[in-house]
Amino acid sequence: SSGLIESSQREIDEVVELIRQRANTFTVVPSSYVLVVVTLTNVFRSRLGAELKSLSIKDENMARFLRHVRLLGVNEASGAIATDVIMSLCYAKTSHGRLLQQFGLLEEEGGSSMLLDALALARRHLDIVSAFTSKDMEDERLHQDGPKLLKNLLQWAEKLSDKPLRPEDANDVEAQIAAEAAQRNVLFTDLAERIRSRGLKVAVNYGFDNGVRIPLVVGLADKSFAVAVLTDDAQFMSVQSTRERHRMIIQDLESLGWSVMTVWSVGAFVNPEKEVDRVVSRLGE
Repeated sequence: SSGLIESSQREIDEVVELIRQRANTFTVVPSSYVLVVVTLTNVFRSRLGAELKSLSIKDENMARFLRHVRLLGVNEASGAIATDVIMSLCYAKTSHGRLLQQFGLLEEEGGSSMLLDALALARRHLDIVSAFTSKDMEDERLHQDGPKLLKNLLQWAEKLSDKPLRPEDANDVEAQIAAEAAQRNVLFTDLAERIRSRGLKVAVNYGFDNGVRIPLVVGLADKSFAVAVLTDDAQFMSVQSTRERHRMIIQDLESLGWSVMTVWSVGAFVNPEKEVDRVVSRLGE
């Protein structure tokens, strides 16, 4: 045995809790709703499947929600469809506190493409669950594109703030929003130019002064803007309740007639053309 840890109970518990949280955002689950859990190892997928099966036997409401849940290996994400995605990185440290630098499918040829496909899968929300950090991944041991991209993904995710904002932090918050806006404006301005080159109408940071702004809106050249594109900006991350963030913002926009989707900054950075394809595809629906 290599000692490689391909699953941990703590991570399984966390994924189950996220599934519960997502289930609790619905009174009635739409028939079209699909929650996909993407796993990097078959061991984790099997253990999670057994846990969910056990849960469905004990809880009738959960059993109904689990009909909308799919477990996919990272190599199965291409071409799949999902409303929301939970990406579980599966691997964990040994009892000696060290992460073995082996990443299975991601080390194969096309490993980075598998990861990108998984990241682009969610039409709305993406949660990333990991029992290790980017600092546990040793650069000199990462030789393939897949694990290198995984480290970049973790570094990006670790910089996101998920803390509720308090009134006394207002000045800090404004500075954070300004700094993040500058960084994301570069990404979204690039995205906007790529979308514009496809013959579509685009606006960045759309909205009223001192009001809520939509990071990116898109429409057909001769029609009104129709698609609202959200991202992981400070305005979105500052909504205190995860449940509210996941549901209310989208519902508010949809009630105003928008078709709403999410483009994460990691996707816009790593594979902008794929994100443009997603936006164009949504406009055609």
